[in-house]
Amino acid sequence: MGPVVLLWFDVEDYINEESDDALLALLQMLAAKGVRGTFKLVGEKVRALEARGCSDILDALKHQAIGYHTDLHSQHPTVSEYCEPQGFAAGAALFERREAGGLEDLRRLLPVPVSTYGQPGASWAAQAFPVLRKWQIPTYVDSIDIIDLDQDPFWFCGILTVTYIRGTLRMALNEQGFDEAIRRFDQLVADGERLISIYYHPCEFATAEFWDAVNFKRGSDTPRERWKRSRLRAPGEMERDVQQLGRWIDHMLARQSMFLGTDELMGAPGFGSADSDLHVTKADVRALAAGWREAVNYAFCQDSWLCASEIFSLLGAAFCGQEPVPVFAYGPERRVKSDDGAAGLPEDYRTALQAAWPRVMGEPQLPECFILNGKRVSPVDMACTVATMLCEPPDPNQSVPVVRGVLAPERHVSDNRHFGDRWVIFPENWTADGVLETTRLQTWTLKPAAWRA
Repeated sequence: MGPVVLLWFDVEDYINEESDDALLALLQMLAAKGVRGTFKLVGEKVRALEARGCSDILDALKHQAIGYHTDLHSQHPTVSEYCEPQGFAAGAALFERREAGGLEDLRRLLPVPVSTYGQPGASWAAQAFPVLRKWQIPTYVDSIDIIDLDQDPFWFCGILTVTYIRGTLRMALNEQGFDEAIRRFDQLVADGERLISIYYHPCEFATAEFWDAVNFKRGSDTPRERWKRSRLRAPGEMERDVQQLGRWIDHMLARQSMFLGTDELMGAPGFGSADSDLHVTKADVRALAAGWREAVNYAFCQDSWLCASEIFSLLGAAFCGQEPVPVFAYGPERRVKSDDGAAGLPEDYRTALQAAWPRVMGEPQLPECFILNGKRVSPVDMACTVATMLCEPPDPNQSVPVVRGVLAPERHVSDNRHFGDRWVIFPENWTADGVLETTRLQTWTLKPAAWRA
């Protein structure tokens, strides 16, 4: 059996009608080959298709996997821009308010499951993820290196995330692109890659420049009445490249590749679910605690990966004498250091652990800090201290000092704060420190995604 191929398209150009022609040609080519791709649609694009009477395109899309790609894509402020000054909970609420309308229009015109989301350009924000869970959109598919987990798929905030993998591949849209694409695909197969991600924009087949760079470049926000059309490609190039993509697909099918839409990624074969239905033993708890005495991290337990917040729930429950059941929780709102001299009896730690936690979009969230005898203790330090006490049970009448630790998964988050270099739509020299810090704090939810045959 060959690799799994995830073929996806960002359908976003709502200015140039020629991109509609390219979209229809791609849909017809895939239908002729019996191949399903994933089409991530912008709300404004869906409304444009409706206004232009493109019922043939909408009907053809119903047979493909469908994703959401924000309401307005590149109009300012973009997702990263409006989430940058927000915290996690406030940013999630803002994302929902700004993007819900486009999803409603998408679901109205395409009454099929919306199975994925991906950010416009480089407009990443961790605040989108709890909204996706609320909207029951189970996957995040794109191509961006904000989080690099050994270039493999991963779970983040409970969402299957395919954004930066070794198997990312594109065929250049020119006469020379086909042969190089064949070579690179065959090399990935020879290297044993299980999942290959191939992506395009339909507008690339029709226009010589991106629609949004023409109108929204470097923070500009051209009003609708002044929108400019993109330069078109030479006659015949769209047809040539759609045909060439079809030939490439034929080659992949001949290599026994299995094309899956994002609505099939959670099945079997597939990645299953992020939730862990484990019956954890005392031996499991001891093993998990032993690995957490200096740092919190995701870990493998009973053939399943657990994220740090799930492990913390297990260790906390065991320490408090409760049944250890993994419970998912988001990371904290902000980074708070433990106060100097924080310490307490084991019972004081139990009291601190059992205080009420905040919630985001209906899901529990780790508090910014625990209060131990009037002093603040960070979640990381609380977790390492609990792990230490589980490994070496203290005298119940002896004060235990807080053990300082680190959040190991945050090392997988990019330190490139210069988002202005990532996407021509961002203002030049624009930085996104808040977006990256929020992402690091949410690596409490990060863990590998294992393919299940």
